Amino acid sequence: MNVKTVSIIGFGRFGQLMASLLHDDFEVLVCEDHLKDSKLVFAEGYKIVDFAESSLADAVILCMPISKTDEVTKALAGVISKQTIVIDTCSVKMYPVEIMKQNLPHNIILGTHPLFGPDSILAGLAGQKIIMCPDESSKIAFKFWKDFWEAKGVEIIKMSAEEHDRQAAFSQGLTHLVGRILGDMKLPKADISTKGSRALEDIVAQTNNDSWQLFDDLQKYNPYSKQMLGQFERSHDKIKQRLAKLIKDSTS
Repeated sequence: MNVKTVSIIGFGRFGQLMASLLHDDFEVLVCEDHLKDSKLVFAEGYKIVDFAESSLADAVILCMPISKTDEVTKALAGVISKQTIVIDTCSVKMYPVEIMKQNLPHNIILGTHPLFGPDSILAGLAGQKIIMCPDESSKIAFKFWKDFWEAKGVEIIKMSAEEHDRQAAFSQGLTHLVGRILGDMKLPKADISTKGSRALEDIVAQTNNDSWQLFDDLQKYNPYSKQMLGQFERSHDKIKQRLAKLIKDSTS
């Protein structure tokens, strides 16, 4: 497999990060309808392209919101080369993989989920992880990108899209849920903060720095979110009842 040009569709925070990680090894093309920072694109040596030119790259990496997958891949379908590999980076896997295969049946599809972002990668790329969900048709593409990322010190975890979403609902989905709840509480800074409370502060900072659209899409498009939320609510109610009893007993 010979990949020389990579097109990034979606130049938000994660698209910018992905471009920066790839530009030493590939010619990076940037496709973004509402590009807010063209100076950054030119300064980094990327090339701004339209949808048609973007679709002719050796690999197209989708870095837009999960909810845009259907719209973008339908638009790609009319112009994309059959030789182009299409890779998504969504935080859920079953929905985007199904949509990509449905809208781009002649292309090699590789579902991925980098378990890092602009904030969590500050300590470096080495030791970070990427989930990959290849099928029989994407074995060669999987090997190429697995070798590429492993050479950068990234650990590749191979699993099915369904298993990914089941685990993600109770890891990333739950973390964002707790982070948003605590963020809404607007907890004051405490002089007596413990290691545990500082860890919670880190969760709030990390999750609340992401967009509400990411939060909404994480919960909406993961079929296991409902199960996670149900378990969270049952456990919350159980602990709440315990506290209510303790408070009642202490005042009686």
